[in-house]
Order: sequence, then structure tokens, then C-alpha cells
Amino acid sequence: MALAVYVVLGALGPGTPVVLYFALRERSKRILDDLKLWMEQHNTAIMAVICLLFAAKLVGNAISDLTS
Repeated sequence: MALAVYVVLGALGPGTPVVLYFALRERSKRILDDLKLWMEQHNTAIMAVICLLFAAKLVGNAISDLTS
């Protein structure tokens, strides 16, 4: 069950634009272009959040290793 959830969550990122493209055809171009533009404009903030999440995970692992 955990593997199925992991696979579904992992497929959401690349799968959503593909499903949008095939489901909406011409309308999806505007939606995906707007999403691309937003991601280009906020690239720094997106990368900062991703790095912060990785750092928090690493610190959490280090603390749990030190306490055990």
C-alpha cells in the first residue's frame, strides 16, 4: 500500500501537465504557459523552499542519529 501511494505521489509532478495536455488540448497551452511563466518568475523562491526542506530533513536525521 505504501509503495502504491509513493508511486502515485511521485507521478503527480510529471503526470499532471501530460494529463492536462491530453484532456484540454488547445486550452491547456495557455494554462501550461502561465504555469511556466509563474515558475520562471518565482524560481528563486521555489529553489529556496526545496533547499530548506532538504536541510530540515538532514538536520532531523542528524538529531535522531545523535539521540539514539
